[in-house]
Amino acid sequence: GSLMTNFPTLNDPADVTVLVQAIKDYVGEVVTEPQAYTPTWNASTTNPTLGNGTLVGRYVQIGKTVHATISLTFGSSTTIGSGGYTFGLPVAAANGSIQYPVGGARLRDNSPSTYAMRTAYLNSATAVAIASESGLLVGHSNPWTMAAGDIINISMTYEAA
Repeated sequence: GSLMTNFPTLNDPADVTVLVQAIKDYVGEVVTEPQAYTPTWNASTTNPTLGNGTLVGRYVQIGKTVHATISLTFGSSTTIGSGGYTFGLPVAAANGSIQYPVGGARLRDNSPSTYAMRTAYLNSATAVAIASESGLLVGHSNPWTMAAGDIINISMTYEAA
């Protein structure tokens, strides 16, 4: 039902409990619990392989709004592929959102310990990419040559299809 039609009037303190339950009931209709997912990981020329690295994603969908995170840690047997990287989304994006900035990315070069912040954007309705200052995709050698211990973290919010 509609949240507004389920709202009680607040005539006495006991009505607050009813109000809280009405909000929980309404929110439960439009919010998914946080979900884990395994993003795909591709490169524009040669796809990388995860090896003993880790790649994890988490997301929550509230109505048509998706909040998601992706974390990639390169392992000693990870092959970095070649070209710019893209990562799969947990839920397809609305077509009107493609090429639109959706969040940020924090990159960590393990040796030496160096950090870079970049912009995440929808590369397609099913993938996110990270742009450098020059507009090139972050990938196997941008902003540095990826190696064991390096980390890519992405946080984004976008509209679901």
